[in-house]
Amino acid sequence: MLRIQIPAEKLVGKQSANTVLVKAGMHPITAGKLLAGQPTRITNKSLTKLCFDLNCTPNDLLVFEEDPAQPLPPGHALKALVRKDDINLTEALRNLPPEKIEEIKKIIRGQ
Repeated sequence: MLRIQIPAEKLVGKQSANTVLVKAGMHPITAGKLLAGQPTRITNKSLTKLCFDLNCTPNDLLVFEEDPAQPLPPGHALKALVRKDDINLTEALRNLPPEKIEEIKKIIRGQ
């Protein structure tokens, strides 16, 4: 399945990913669904504005998650959108123990 994933480096100096999507013209519920990986649609106008605002291309935002029950054939073009090494920062932070969160806060503060 294809889904939108805003790379963390594109959000540096900006608000949350949800806010960025809403400013690109998406309804807040649609933005939430996109960020949660739930099936929804995105208009061409919103995708264009999002790419303009983040200085990127649609391929920077699209991620393909392969279905093990229906694997892609070797050399399929969608394999270029499979990102196995990307980290979902929101999910990673949610699962960190409190002491690690404190370490990250210190790093961000420059301590």
